[in-house]
Amino acid sequence: MTITAEARVVASFTLVASLLLGSWAGVENLLRTTNLLPASDGLEGVVLLLIPLVATGVAVQATRATEAAWARALGGAAAVLGTLCTLAGVLYLAR
Repeated sequence: MTITAEARVVASFTLVASLLLGSWAGVENLLRTTNLLPASDGLEGVVLLLIPLVATGVAVQATRATEAAWARALGGAAAVLGTLCTLAGVLYLAR
């Protein structure tokens, strides 16, 4: 199955926007209640910080691969918002 660059841009933007709109607690709750990770306080923080970093990386890569102007604009916005989202994750973990 192939996923187009435009679809990756939209998915990255959606993930970054949802994190910026306040889904940090939901992601943290998902990690703690489903036992996806071993019982370690430090590992959850690393995963919470990796989520926006990976989404930003996917957005940048997909933006370079796409030819549609709207996808390039959305990918650029996702990259900038992803950086802000990473800073928001640091602040969320520092609470």
